[in-house]
Amino acid sequence: MIRREKENSLNLLVRSLPIIISFLLLIFPFALLLLGKLFSYEFYDPASYKFLHYLGNFIAL
Repeated sequence: MIRREKENSLNLLVRSLPIIISFLLLIFPFALLLLGKLFSYEFYDPASYKFLHYLGNFIAL
């Protein structure tokens, strides 16, 4: 009984793996872009409203 439940959960994990991988591949470029913007100097310039712009784009995702 326990063995069958373990096999079912493992089977579910294996079936959902392509969905998880595709989701991570979709998010990865945006995460890299956001990190690059965070560590750039112009991002923190209070005269330009780039922070709000990128935050708005991130929320819009």
